[in-house]
Amino acid sequence: MTVPPSSAVDSTVAEIRAVLDVARQLVNDIINGINSVLDQLPPAAIAGIRAAVADLQRLLDIEVSEVERQLAFAGSPDTLRIVGESWREVGRLASAQAGKATLNSTRADDRWTGDAADAYSRALPAQEKALIAIKARTDEIDKVLQDLAGSINAFWADIGIAAVALAAALTSAFILAASAVGAPAAAGLAAAAVVAFATAASSGVSALVDITNACAARTTDLDRSLRNNDAFDNGKWPSSTTDFFSDASLTDNDDTDWHIG
Repeated sequence: MTVPPSSAVDSTVAEIRAVLDVARQLVNDIINGINSVLDQLPPAAIAGIRAAVADLQRLLDIEVSEVERQLAFAGSPDTLRIVGESWREVGRLASAQAGKATLNSTRADDRWTGDAADAYSRALPAQEKALIAIKARTDEIDKVLQDLAGSINAFWADIGIAAVALAAALTSAFILAASAVGAPAAAGLAAAAVVAFATAASSGVSALVDITNACAARTTDLDRSLRNNDAFDNGKWPSSTTDFFSDASLTDNDDTDWHIG
């Protein structure tokens, strides 16, 4: 199994990091611009604005730091997909064999008759049942992994969109921050942009947690299913013949004594 060196998520994560760096710089520039304007205004005209500017820096640091922490554990959807496809292939092979473990498909009963042939034929349903059980379980493993991979991709795509929107709004705030009239509005616009980004990030995390919990529940059910030996007597692969012919003795006075017919 080969894991690709890069993926769509790797590219998205790199873009998000770059955009967040831009956002940090924009906020610094906005704060410097606002402070430059405030330095030229009388104290009575700027009451509360400096505090709002300080809150802007603190708010951005909190929200961006949280997203950057998540970026360190971005996940690997491509790896999940590859592993899922490997399990799907196991199921495909099992399904192909299940199709052969039937009286209609085997040739043994066409060329071979007698008690031994009957014993072999009676073992076929158990073989087919076991192979079908493998197919069902590998399909579910694949489905869980593919769903989780899709959710991780969607999560980072949403974060990327939110980060771009944040940078765009901060750019507008930066333009406003250069004028005495726009400086107070710049602080409010920038703060609103950071709050919107935080809300989008929180929603994305909640959605990812929901799907992860759902996948965990399905994994628990799958583990329970794997421990179900209904298709595997005593946890073993079904015998290719019935136990009726497991006795190879010649003359111990039971029904399986071998003799020349």
